Amino acid sequence: MAHVVFVDSGPAYLPALARAKQLGHRVTFVRPRDISMLQETSTPEERIAEALKPVDQVIALDALETDLESQLRQLHTRHPVDALLTTSEMAVLPTARAAESLGIRGTPVRHLAQAARKDVCRERLHAAHIRSPRHRTVTTADQARAAAAELGYPLVIKPSRGVAKEAAGIIRSPADLTAYFDGLHASRLLRSTALDAFLGTDLLMETYLEGELYSAEIAANGGDPRLLMLTRRKRAVHNELIEVAALMPADLPQEQAAEAERYMREIFRELRLTVGVYHVEFIMTKDGPALVEINSRMMGGSSPTIYEHVTQVDPFDILIREHLGEPCEAPAPPFGRAGIVVVFGSVTGGVAPPDIERRVARLREIYRPLRHGLGVRNGQQLPEITGNFSALGHFCLHAATPDGALARGRQLLSDMEAAFELPLARYR
Repeated sequence: MAHVVFVDSGPAYLPALARAKQLGHRVTFVRPRDISMLQETSTPEERIAEALKPVDQVIALDALETDLESQLRQLHTRHPVDALLTTSEMAVLPTARAAESLGIRGTPVRHLAQAARKDVCRERLHAAHIRSPRHRTVTTADQARAAAAELGYPLVIKPSRGVAKEAAGIIRSPADLTAYFDGLHASRLLRSTALDAFLGTDLLMETYLEGELYSAEIAANGGDPRLLMLTRRKRAVHNELIEVAALMPADLPQEQAAEAERYMREIFRELRLTVGVYHVEFIMTKDGPALVEINSRMMGGSSPTIYEHVTQVDPFDILIREHLGEPCEAPAPPFGRAGIVVVFGSVTGGVAPPDIERRVARLREIYRPLRHGLGVRNGQQLPEITGNFSALGHFCLHAATPDGALARGRQLLSDMEAAFELPLARYR
């Protein structure tokens, strides 16, 4: 029996705790009070409490950065830790730092830090002649204007250390750049203090990449990275920084899929990412794949549900075994089935109909999702979707083929839009 310690979690990853127990391990969950994906996503306490029932021990931390290592050192003395991992972007570096200090298997924190900071990551890739967009790092509007003059429009701007598409924007003109910085202070006031501190003030500006958005789900596998899945990520028509669907498998032509896998191996070798399961987003441009970002945690949202449906393998098994240094099963295509996560977000904001709960329940009966999360209440005020944190919910749908999954997703969005009587974010 191994001792597996999880530091924080996103709501979709909570089932990993029970899975670790089912695999016969001792499980400890570390819950930070100051900065947590469970807090940022407003995960209900009853849901968290239910997920924690199988856990052997829960450790609460007042401050993740300052308290994690000392608490884990005490735990490690009583019950030696075999695997220390996190599925929370906010906890990646503190967890890696603690693992390194305690001699627990993991990617060295200096390597993870280079991957986590998008500007530093770009610099490493450019130095190694690995395809990556041209970029500059700025903190002020004046610096941004100078960078835009050098790089040219259109551009993408986002925090160099980001999460959930917060504070990201597409800049097509000087007027767009001015509007972005005019709104930056107001957007910071809407975020939690912890999230704002995590994002910091450094901004990455980079050339806009034309092409389709994909992600590669990668097990680092001791420095010999294994491609677990290619996912096609469908972006909203009204704002392409917002992702409204994740399709598995991506159904890329074989030649492009092989090129994407080679590209991932180049990146992982250069950045020396050796342990963990990673979610890496890239654009398939006319010149080949180009990196968008590396997330040092496994696929997000409800993608694990779709992955298990498509491959018949529990992705949390892979996550746990990867951190324990154990071999793990990872089927290769063709898979013979497909699935899609469809995200619901209001384009304008507004008020839900007085009987929206009945309408959503009816759509659940019709579509029979593999998993769903849409807890909108009758007459509820609905936010405009600006990123992952302002989405209303999701359905996970199954289909025989990727094209079939895309078609089911489009029809679901049409039906859900009719139910809400408000425009929802759509994909092409």
